[in-house]
Amino acid sequence: MKAHTPRFLLIGFGAVGQGLVPLLVQALKIAPSRITAWAADLEGAAVAQAVGIRLQWQTLTPDNHASLLAAHLRPGDVLLNLAVEVSSFDLIAWCQQHDVLYLDTSIEPWPGDIPIKQFLMEVI
Repeated sequence: MKAHTPRFLLIGFGAVGQGLVPLLVQALKIAPSRITAWAADLEGAAVAQAVGIRLQWQTLTPDNHASLLAAHLRPGDVLLNLAVEVSSFDLIAWCQQHDVLYLDTSIEPWPGDIPIKQFLMEVI
């Protein structure tokens, strides 16, 4: 049985994502064709094009995140959350349920959700 070669999905493509992608490609030797970035804008298009990854305008919400992730990720893939105002808790839960690896740069709620301090107190 052939091993699954993971795909990488970056949520957010600001300064962190734009700086990380060349490291993924050059240092970790991940094929650019295996990397997709979703962002609320396309300001990083020049960087994405230079590195050879796909950049798509995609806004995640509490209502659409599960179906969008399910359409793009499968077990063994990697989700890197580099965005603000995208619920870390919901993404972690989704990834655990679908055997997708997860890495986050912060802990964020959805816009308008409870403040981080209260969120952390409820989780802890």
